[in-house]
Amino acid sequence: MASTTPTATSYPAWETAFLTQIQAPSNAVTLEALNLWAAAEGGVPSNNPLNASGKGPGATTCIAQCGSSSPIYAYATLDQGVAYNTQFLQRQGNGYPAIISAFQEGTSLSAIWQAINQSGWCHGCGGGKYPGALYAALNGGAVSVYTAAGANSPSAENPGASGVGCSGGGFDILGAHIMTNCQRKALVGGLLVGAGGLVLLVGATLIASNALKGTALKAADPLQRIPGVRRGAEATQAVATAPAEVATPATAPAPAPETTPEDEETKRENRRLAAQLRARQTPRQHTRTPRQTREHMDADRKARTGDNGRYAPF
Repeated sequence: MASTTPTATSYPAWETAFLTQIQAPSNAVTLEALNLWAAAEGGVPSNNPLNASGKGPGATTCIAQCGSSSPIYAYATLDQGVAYNTQFLQRQGNGYPAIISAFQEGTSLSAIWQAINQSGWCHGCGGGKYPGALYAALNGGAVSVYTAAGANSPSAENPGASGVGCSGGGFDILGAHIMTNCQRKALVGGLLVGAGGLVLLVGATLIASNALKGTALKAADPLQRIPGVRRGAEATQAVATAPAEVATPATAPAPAPETTPEDEETKRENRRLAAQLRARQTPRQHTRTPRQTREHMDADRKARTGDNGRYAPF
């Protein structure tokens, strides 16, 4: 995009005051660029040439974006509006220093347009061609001087001035101006999307956790693995619906067989024989005096041996 030297020669006095306050030269390039930028905004009738958002000294009534964090106000005098516009533009951040530098260079309409277009002043407005009047002049459009005759509201080219776009806005932190309306809206939207994703992740995690817990409980319960075993309410229902069992009458024990005298005699004989057997197997215990014991031993020896003292054969 080649730079173009404007041919218009008559510009409002406020533009010279504006350029002086930002320490930029008032030449054909800077005056035309500022004029076409103001034409895109349409705020001169409200004494707010570039529709800077916020409420500065001398602000009167809100004319756009009312009720938002970046309302646009009209000013009691053009001098007050110009002073607030230059103060707003000199804030750090949002690409505003690049705009100041392009005006201070003051040699190229294209450079000034690019600095404004790529900044956060109204980024993306006018289909990405903002400021449109300056873009048209750079592309062969007719160059005219914007005098704001008959206009009393923000330009339709700048949707930010009507409360739905990106012009102005943001925050001031330690002297630096952070974000524009569009950037703020994009940040809020991103945070909301992230929060929604986090909620979905937590929900999926809880569902998976409950499913795994149920599987673990079934695996730990041995009754669940035994076919035919019912538990809990299932067992209660099974008992309630089971058919009643029919009790069978108890049968009387069979009478003992009658015994005969022969059987009694046999029992007595068996007891006697058993007692004799036990007597033979258990040695008798005798209490003898030493003399009785010696005589018993002599008698026993005589019974088993001859006179020679040898044992007789059995």
